[in-house]
Amino acid sequence: MNSVQITFRGMTVSEALAEHIRDEYEALGRYHDRIHSCHVVIEQPHRHKSQGREFQCHITLHVPGRELAVSRGPSDPAQREDPYETVDEAFRAARRMLIAYAQKRHDHAHGPLPEMDEAPMKESA
Repeated sequence: MNSVQITFRGMTVSEALAEHIRDEYEALGRYHDRIHSCHVVIEQPHRHKSQGREFQCHITLHVPGRELAVSRGPSDPAQREDPYETVDEAFRAARRMLIAYAQKRHDHAHGPLPEMDEAPMKESA
Protein backbone atom coordinates (compact mmCIF):
# COMPACT_ATOMS: atom_id res chain seq x y z
CA MET A 1 0.00 0.00 0.00
CA ASN A 2 1.18 3.49 -0.77
CA SER A 3 1.19 6.24 1.79
CA VAL A 4 -1.82 8.42 2.40
CA GLN A 5 -1.97 12.09 1.38
CA ILE A 6 -3.57 14.24 4.09
CA THR A 7 -4.91 17.76 3.60
CA PHE A 8 -6.18 20.02 6.38
CA ARG A 9 -8.57 22.82 5.31
CA GLY A 10 -9.83 25.68 7.44
CA MET A 11 -7.98 24.37 10.50
CA THR A 12 -4.48 24.07 11.85
CA VAL A 13 -2.45 20.98 11.02
CA SER A 14 -2.56 18.39 13.80
CA GLU A 15 0.19 15.78 13.78
CA ALA A 16 -1.79 13.65 16.23
CA LEU A 17 -4.83 13.68 13.93
CA ALA A 18 -2.59 12.96 10.91
CA GLU A 19 -1.16 9.94 12.74
CA HIS A 20 -4.69 8.74 13.54
CA ILE A 21 -5.59 9.05 9.84
CA ARG A 22 -2.46 7.08 8.84
CA ASP A 23 -3.39 4.33 11.34
CA GLU A 24 -6.93 4.13 9.96
CA TYR A 25 -5.56 3.97 6.40
CA GLU A 26 -3.17 1.16 7.30
CA ALA A 27 -6.09 -0.78 8.77
CA LEU A 28 -7.87 -0.64 5.39
CA GLY A 29 -5.16 -2.95 4.05
CA ARG A 30 -6.88 -5.84 5.83
CA TYR A 31 -9.89 -5.38 3.55
CA HIS A 32 -8.17 -4.68 0.25
CA ASP A 33 -4.46 -5.15 -0.39
CA ARG A 34 -4.28 -3.27 -3.70
CA ILE A 35 -5.07 0.32 -2.75
CA HIS A 36 -3.00 2.43 -5.14
CA SER A 37 -3.51 5.77 -3.44
CA CYS A 38 -5.53 7.52 -0.78
CA HIS A 39 -6.25 11.20 -0.24
CA VAL A 40 -7.93 12.35 2.97
CA VAL A 41 -9.23 15.88 3.41
CA ILE A 42 -10.27 16.90 6.91
CA GLU A 43 -11.91 20.28 7.01
CA GLN A 44 -13.72 22.71 9.20
CA PRO A 45 -15.79 24.42 6.52
CA HIS A 46 -17.70 27.10 8.44
CA ARG A 47 -17.02 28.56 11.81
CA HIS A 48 -20.41 29.77 13.02
CA LYS A 49 -20.54 30.83 16.65
CA SER A 50 -24.03 29.42 17.05
CA GLN A 51 -23.17 26.01 15.58
CA GLY A 52 -19.69 25.49 16.97
CA ARG A 53 -16.80 23.84 15.15
CA GLU A 54 -18.12 21.12 12.87
CA PHE A 55 -15.74 18.93 10.89
CA GLN A 56 -16.05 17.00 7.64
CA CYS A 57 -13.84 14.25 6.23
CA HIS A 58 -13.50 13.28 2.57
CA ILE A 59 -11.64 10.12 1.53
CA THR A 60 -10.73 9.18 -2.04
CA LEU A 61 -9.30 5.69 -2.61
CA HIS A 62 -7.89 4.44 -5.91
CA VAL A 63 -8.11 0.68 -6.36
CA PRO A 64 -7.71 -1.35 -9.57
CA GLY A 65 -10.35 -0.18 -12.01
CA ARG A 66 -12.14 2.14 -9.61
CA GLU A 67 -12.09 5.32 -7.56
CA LEU A 68 -14.02 5.10 -4.30
CA ALA A 69 -15.06 8.32 -2.57
CA VAL A 70 -16.55 8.91 0.86
CA SER A 71 -17.63 12.16 2.54
CA ARG A 72 -18.77 12.21 6.13
CA GLY A 73 -19.51 14.41 9.06
CA PRO A 74 -20.57 12.87 12.36
CA SER A 75 -24.20 11.79 12.38
CA ASP A 76 -24.43 12.21 16.16
CA PRO A 77 -24.85 15.94 16.94
CA ALA A 78 -22.87 15.48 20.16
CA GLN A 79 -19.84 14.34 18.11
CA ARG A 80 -19.86 17.05 15.44
CA GLU A 81 -17.06 19.00 17.08
CA ASP A 82 -14.72 16.01 17.35
CA PRO A 83 -12.48 15.65 14.26
CA TYR A 84 -11.42 12.14 15.38
CA GLU A 85 -15.04 10.94 15.36
CA THR A 86 -15.52 12.49 11.92
CA VAL A 87 -12.44 10.63 10.62
CA ASP A 88 -13.59 7.38 12.25
CA GLU A 89 -17.05 7.60 10.63
CA ALA A 90 -15.53 8.30 7.22
CA PHE A 91 -13.14 5.35 7.49
CA ARG A 92 -15.97 3.04 8.64
CA ALA A 93 -17.85 4.02 5.47
CA ALA A 94 -14.69 3.51 3.36
CA ARG A 95 -14.20 0.08 4.94
CA ARG A 96 -17.77 -0.94 4.04
CA MET A 97 -17.26 0.35 0.50
CA LEU A 98 -13.99 -1.57 0.10
CA ILE A 99 -15.58 -4.78 1.37
CA ALA A 100 -18.49 -4.41 -1.07
CA TYR A 101 -16.09 -3.64 -3.92
CA ALA A 102 -13.88 -6.65 -3.14
CA GLN A 103 -16.95 -8.91 -2.89
CA LYS A 104 -18.28 -7.66 -6.22
CA ARG A 105 -14.91 -8.28 -7.91
CA HIS A 106 -14.75 -11.77 -6.40
CA ASP A 107 -18.29 -12.58 -7.48
CA HIS A 108 -17.57 -11.36 -11.01
CA ALA A 109 -14.40 -13.43 -11.30
CA HIS A 110 -15.37 -16.58 -9.39
CA GLY A 111 -19.12 -16.51 -8.84
CA PRO A 112 -20.80 -15.77 -5.52
CA LEU A 113 -19.47 -17.32 -2.37
CA PRO A 114 -21.59 -20.20 -1.07
CA GLU A 115 -24.08 -19.37 1.67
CA MET A 116 -22.70 -20.08 5.11
CA ASP A 117 -24.83 -21.68 7.80
CA GLU A 118 -24.80 -19.34 10.78
CA ALA A 119 -25.48 -22.13 13.26
CA PRO A 120 -22.38 -23.17 15.20
CA MET A 121 -20.76 -26.39 14.05
CA LYS A 122 -20.96 -29.33 16.45
CA GLU A 123 -17.76 -31.10 17.27
CA SER A 124 -17.75 -34.77 16.38
CA ALA A 125 -17.06 -37.22 19.14
